[in-house]
Parts: sequence; C-alpha cells; structure tokens
Amino acid sequence: MDAHRHRVTGTRETAKSDMESHHFFFILSAIALFTAALAPLGPPILPLMVMPEFLWGSLRVMMFMNTLLIGIGLVLVGGVPAALYERAFGRPRGDDITMIVWTVSVALLSLGLWQALD
Repeated sequence: MDAHRHRVTGTRETAKSDMESHHFFFILSAIALFTAALAPLGPPILPLMVMPEFLWGSLRVMMFMNTLLIGIGLVLVGGVPAALYERAFGRPRGDDITMIVWTVSVALLSLGLWQALD
C-alpha cells in the first residue's frame, strides 16, 4: 500500500514539474512569437535565401517566411545554452532551471534583435 502511495505521489510531483515546464515553454514561445511578428518591419532578407524564386514577388509570403524563420531561429538558438547547461551539470531533461535558462536566452536574443532593428 505504501509503495503504491509513493508511486502516485512521485507521479503527481513529476506531473507538477512537467506542467511548470510547459509554463516556461509558453513564455519563451510568446517572447519569440512577439519578436518575430514585429521583426518583419525590418528588411526581409532571410526568406530570399530559402524561398523559391517564383515566390519572391509576394510580399505576404515573404513576411510570413521572415516571421517563421525568426521565431523558429530564436527558439532553436536560445535552446543551445540551455542544452549546454543541462549537459554540463547533468540536469534531467526539461528541468525547471534549464527552462529558465532557455527562456532567459530567448529573451536576450530578442532584446539583441530589437536593438539591431533600431
């Protein structure tokens, strides 16, 4: 009976930790989305490198691709310091501290992007 209770409690704690990690991921995704949505006000250079030539004339498609590439790039590049931290200190995958490192790195990258656009 006690072993069953311990297993259930451990599961609840894990679920609570996973839920908190989802909150951090939501925050970093919102930062990346907000930055990417307003970043197309700058020059849309990124889509020209990856889009086929017949789509270059469509401004909507270019702005969408610019937003998509900036948002995904922020999340991916921001995850590098978090992954390095996770590996260096042997933290479990999706740990709260790792998610905080990921969120802060995305916020710093966004801040750098905003300063570059000004």
